Amino acid sequence: MNLNQLYYFQKLAELQHFTKAAEALFISQPSLTYSIKSLEKELNTPLFEKKGRNVVLTKYGQTFYEYVSRGIGELEAGAEIVKNYGSPTFGVVDLAFIYTMGHKFIPKLVATFSKQEGNEHISFNLEQNTSREVVNLLKEGKCDIAISSYIGDEKELKFNEISEEELVLIVPKDHPLARHKNIDLAETSKYPYIGYSETSGLYSHLKSIFEESGFEPAIKCRIQEDHTIFGFVENGYGIAVVPKLSTISSFNIVPISIEKPKIKRSVYLVTVRGRKLAPAPQKFLEYIHKTCLK
Repeated sequence: MNLNQLYYFQKLAELQHFTKAAEALFISQPSLTYSIKSLEKELNTPLFEKKGRNVVLTKYGQTFYEYVSRGIGELEAGAEIVKNYGSPTFGVVDLAFIYTMGHKFIPKLVATFSKQEGNEHISFNLEQNTSREVVNLLKEGKCDIAISSYIGDEKELKFNEISEEELVLIVPKDHPLARHKNIDLAETSKYPYIGYSETSGLYSHLKSIFEESGFEPAIKCRIQEDHTIFGFVENGYGIAVVPKLSTISSFNIVPISIEKPKIKRSVYLVTVRGRKLAPAPQKFLEYIHKTCLK
């Protein structure tokens, strides 16, 4: 049994005439007859019976027709979806990115790309997570492009820097350090910290920063997402070093510039070396290269 046989069976069931079905399928009538007889032999069941010059489905053929029609319908729907993925104007881009890129960078990037002529109908599936999880999605083929921190042990991936984020110390407004405009990170060693989870790209980066400052902070808890950290700091649970996001102003906390050491976090466009992309993701990737690469 093959797909052509199922298409032939479906067409004959609909037209109920061998000659008309063969013409509609652009095959010879003997070829159609042979295909149907082979199908009936394989199933060991009569699918059609003669009715004058026409043929009609047997009760077994009717049952089979219902399943074949559903199956072919699913295949055609799937083919249409995949065809859209392959369209440079109606395709889909699967993009994964770290949390800090979600409040400004990614919305602006996607919106400006979508306003370009020919891109208006390209759609996006977006996934936010930590750097490690974003990179895993990329490696597993669950997204086309990723935006994350640098992860050094991923030789199959290509990292291109696209942005820098300033890191600041945040404290509650009633904290003893709140009066500082800038600070040496070493001055914070006696205060409890809220840290990033080990799956965050900031985890290892901040670890080296604290080592450079000469102390290991007392971490009261580790959290993945920036705004949750802001909430814990706001409630006096600890202080934290975080990217300088505009949303900090929405919390009852104070951002303090870190004078020593000077620290920033680079953010990267991440792709899989040698992986071919469908036209729409490839077009978006080229747009990022053109507009964002440093």
